[in-house]
Amino acid sequence: MRRFARPVRTAAAASILGAAVSVSFACDYSKLGEVQVSDQEIADRYRAYAAGIEGKKEYRVLYIRTDTEEAARALIRRLDAGEDFEKLALAHSAHLAKEPRVDLGGYHGEDRWGAQTLGLLRSLKVGEHGPNPVKGTLGFGIYKLAGVRPARVPSAEEARATVRALVVHEKLCQRSGPGPH
Repeated sequence: MRRFARPVRTAAAASILGAAVSVSFACDYSKLGEVQVSDQEIADRYRAYAAGIEGKKEYRVLYIRTDTEEAARALIRRLDAGEDFEKLALAHSAHLAKEPRVDLGGYHGEDRWGAQTLGLLRSLKVGEHGPNPVKGTLGFGIYKLAGVRPARVPSAEEARATVRALVVHEKLCQRSGPGPH
C-alpha cells in the first residue's frame, strides 16, 4: 500500500472538511479507483460547509513578516509615523523571498486565521494596521486590514467538483495533526 502525506492547502478545502488548514493526512491513493461518492454525500458535505459560512466574514490583508519581535516593533513605529505599508513590506518582509507580494492573495475566510490574528483583524478598521506584532510559527507578523466583506458561499454547483474531491480525499485518508479526528 502506498501512503502519502498531503496537507490541506486551502482554507476553503479545510473549511469543507471541517479541519484546520495545517492538518495533514496519511492517504492510501492505491484505492482511488475504488472510491464511490454518492450525490447525497456531496450534498451533505456541501450543506455542512455552507452552514458553517453563514454570517462570517472574509478579510483582505497586507502582511509583513519579520524574524524578530524587535524588528516588527521598529517597523510598526515607522508605520505609526506615516510610512507606507507596502513600501516597508517590499523592503523588509522576510516572506518575500518565497512569495513576492504584500497582499496575502485576495480575501480569506475566518477559518484561514489563527485565533490571535482573527481577533486582531476583527478589531481593525479598513486601512489600519495592528498596533503590535503577532507571533507566528515563522516569526512575527504585522497585519494591515485592506478589506472586509461578508463570506461568499459558492453555489452547490460551483462547489460540486471541489466537494466531491474532498469527500474522496476524506475516504482515502486518515487525519493526523490538530483538530478533531
